[in-house]
Amino acid sequence: MKTEIPIKVQSEAQHLINRYGQNFDYIGNFNGYEYYIYKFPEETITGFPFVYVYNSETEEVIEISGSRALDIIGELANN
Repeated sequence: MKTEIPIKVQSEAQHLINRYGQNFDYIGNFNGYEYYIYKFPEETITGFPFVYVYNSETEEVIEISGSRALDIIGELANN
C-alpha cells in the first residue's frame, strides 16, 4: 500500500486539507494513473467523495467528485 501522497495531489486538495486535515488513501493504479481518495473525518457529514487522479509522468492531477467519483471507486474495486 502506498503511503506517500504526491505533493501535486496535496496541492490540489489543499482546500480540504486546510479545513479537515491531511488524510488520503491510495485506492489503486489503472492505465498508468494513480488514484487517491480524500478521507474526511468520521464525524463529518459529506456528500460525494473526492478522488484525485495523478499522472506521475507529467505530474498532472485531476480532482473528481460527484457520481463520477463513485464510478471510479467502483471500477477500481472490481479490478
